[in-house]
Amino acid sequence: MKILVADDDATSLLLLRMELQSLGHDCESATDGAAAWAAFRAGHHDVVISDWMMPGQSGPQLCESIRADPHGADVYLLLLTGHEGEARALEGIGAGADGYLVKPLDPAELELRLVAAAARMEARLPAQRAEPAISLDQELAVTARSALLGGLGDLIGFD
Repeated sequence: MKILVADDDATSLLLLRMELQSLGHDCESATDGAAAWAAFRAGHHDVVISDWMMPGQSGPQLCESIRADPHGADVYLLLLTGHEGEARALEGIGAGADGYLVKPLDPAELELRLVAAAARMEARLPAQRAEPAISLDQELAVTARSALLGGLGDLIGFD
């Protein structure tokens, strides 16, 4: 998956990027919310992981911006913060986040969230492919009929 990571803390950003790369993901990073928003708009990302507190645009504000963008509906959004609590998690979910991770980052929890992101992406693929699959099926049926009728014509002597 292509993942955009936003965190204004250089150490946290480096550790998160290293963990994501060790899991085989392609990472892009931003050091504040405004840079993350610009990076999101400039490229396609499957997942965005954003620190909650950043200059330029907070994590929840970034989530709201991404969800308002036409390309943001399918992006899996995770907020990363040092603050625990149900109220904080609900605030993040209300801003459009799909999940919430607490610092210090637990690699197993991160991997679990990315498995959920991949599963959601896979669930959307059949819906995106449904129409082309129907067209392909129709094309195959026409080709099969033509081949069958052509073969039948050869059998009875028609050119």
